[in-house]
Amino acid sequence: MPEDYLSQYNTWCASPYLTDAEKSELSAISGNDAEIKTRFFKDVEFGTAGLRGVMGAGTNCINVHIVRHATQCVCDVFLAAKQKAVSRFTSEKIICITYDSRHNSREYAQAAAEVVAANGITAYLTDDVRPTPELSFAVRYYGAIAGINITASHNTAEYNGYKVYDNTGGQILKDFAEPIAEKMRENDVFSYCRRVAFDEALSKKQIRLIGKEATGTLTQTSGVARPARRRQDTVPSDLAFLQEIELGSKARHVEQYRRSLSDLRVVYTPLFGAGRALVPNALRNLGIKNLYLVPAQSEKNGDFPGLTSPNPESADSFTEALKLAAEKDADIIIATDPDCDRVAVMAKLKPESKEYVHISGNKTGVLMIDHILGAYKESGTTPESAAIVKSIVTTEMGRAAAESYGAQCIDTFTGFKYIAKEIDRLEGEEVTVVFAFEESYGHLAGDYVRDKDAVTAAVLICEIAARAASDGITLIGRLEELYARLGYFEEKTLSFIFPGADGFFTMQSIISGLRAALPAEIGGTAVTQVRDYLPESDVLRFALADGSAVIVRPSGTEPTIKAYVLVKGASSGDAQEKVARYSDWAAEKIR
Repeated sequence: MPEDYLSQYNTWCASPYLTDAEKSELSAISGNDAEIKTRFFKDVEFGTAGLRGVMGAGTNCINVHIVRHATQCVCDVFLAAKQKAVSRFTSEKIICITYDSRHNSREYAQAAAEVVAANGITAYLTDDVRPTPELSFAVRYYGAIAGINITASHNTAEYNGYKVYDNTGGQILKDFAEPIAEKMRENDVFSYCRRVAFDEALSKKQIRLIGKEATGTLTQTSGVARPARRRQDTVPSDLAFLQEIELGSKARHVEQYRRSLSDLRVVYTPLFGAGRALVPNALRNLGIKNLYLVPAQSEKNGDFPGLTSPNPESADSFTEALKLAAEKDADIIIATDPDCDRVAVMAKLKPESKEYVHISGNKTGVLMIDHILGAYKESGTTPESAAIVKSIVTTEMGRAAAESYGAQCIDTFTGFKYIAKEIDRLEGEEVTVVFAFEESYGHLAGDYVRDKDAVTAAVLICEIAARAASDGITLIGRLEELYARLGYFEEKTLSFIFPGADGFFTMQSIISGLRAALPAEIGGTAVTQVRDYLPESDVLRFALADGSAVIVRPSGTEPTIKAYVLVKGASSGDAQEKVARYSDWAAEKIR
């Protein structure tokens, strides 16, 4: 009796739905039990983050059949929600779709659009790659019932993924993810999907291309100039999104340091991804005249050549940009990941320096909080009930910064989908969320997007750098001022990768072992409290006697366990020593 994964493999090999190329791909691994097991030992799981996996033929892979299957189930669930008149589904029968620069992303996006159109829903498909935040924006802007994003964010080149958004523009949570996952389990991956030919659906306007083709104007809404919502065959989502970003800059009174913006020298790399579509335009609209794109990394390329991974957190993401920065004597370097939801920055140590220093996602967020709330305070426009939202693994320096301006700081589970839902809840209580962020280089300002927004974040970084330059310092100098005012906070995130079929079970074993034998001390410091967030989230938080915390969680989208070390020290050296000690403990327990 063959193992189940062998039965699945044979079923796929015999399927009439596969192309000759797909059958050849599967034939090539015949007899390779380890590879067959990796591809077929389970179905790729649809979680609250959607789907993510290695591309290829198989049930545990990302391929066009899995994308079609997921899309059919998404249509079923969202149409049922609309028909039941769920209060928040008063939207149009539209699903917005976009994709990043990865291999097969365009094919997968078009396949999703074909399924959407066949279900009587108009598919609004971007005409080319677009940043993730524009997908979130488009859902809200067009009044769609949902959004689909083909991306694997910052994963390596062999990965792709599929994320789903509800009509708020935020990623779905369990109330939609679980019914979609159940339908995927119940129905055949091949025969269940409705489809219509792409060109036919496009000619009948069942699929409509959105992006940059049309022009538009601002309209006045509730006393604030905002982009008009459009109902045209081709509608200007690019223009409307960029206009919203400009409005945010005006609210922060950038005209006070316009000269510094004009003089600022900025190197930008989109890391072969979607940021190229909008970030340069957004920065030029801000008034950045000295903008230098890294030539080798400014065109779409799903191989991400020269990069270990297309992750702005990685040091090698800045290798080419640093060369250009030295040539141009740039003040700052900005990098965004392939779907442009994460942003990282390097800045000169001092105005006259040739040395560039990396600023973490945590510290970038703190700089943004101080900048936004500081601008509101100076102009007397701080909202009456202002709030910052962050994840539980994000620096407590953000709380200190927010509270120094009289704003509250609210924690959520890890993942921007939880941040987005918290923003919706707070808005219902007439609390104004002026900023949200998480440690993994995700930042959100404004009310027009409900996901990480590296386009707006890149604009904010340039605003802060220009404001600092007008004071004769760099971003690093501004950060030093914040340390002196708020205290010495340090953080470190450790990632432990467990690839392959066995890696999945290894991860489960490690987390179960931690729960079964909770530590009494970490790095020589007593554990004063253990918080287990199950069943809401698979997270363990260990509070330590010195006010520090170590948090451990398996990733929901990658074969990775992450450990977060959060400390506050009496000095920079004290904080760094604590980070080193607690990181050593995590490496010993998890590796």
